Amino acid sequence: MFLRPFIALSSTTEGAENFWQEAYRIFTVDKLIGGIIKQVQAIIADSRSQELLEILKRERSLANFTSQDQINSRRGTEKILGPDENLFRIDWVSLMDFCSFE
Repeated sequence: MFLRPFIALSSTTEGAENFWQEAYRIFTVDKLIGGIIKQVQAIIADSRSQELLEILKRERSLANFTSQDQINSRRGTEKILGPDENLFRIDWVSLMDFCSFE
C-alpha cells in the first residue's frame, strides 16, 4: 500500500474548515428538531396541555368568534391553569402581517 508522505497544509486546513462549518449547521438543525420534539412530547403527555389544546381547537372551529366566546375561553383556561398563572394572548392579523401580545 502506497501512502503519500506529504499533504499540503493549506488543503488540509481548508477541508477542515468546510467540514466544521457544515457540521455546525447540521448540529444546529439537530438541536432545533430535538427541541421541537421535546415540546410536542410535553404537550402530549400533560393532561392540562391537552385540555388547553381542546379549548383552542373549539375556539378555532367557531365561524364568528365573539367577545363572549373570548371571555368563556379565558375563563376555561383560568380554571385549568389556576388564578396565579400568567396568561398571554397573541393575536395575528394576516391582512397587515401584524402580531400583538397582551
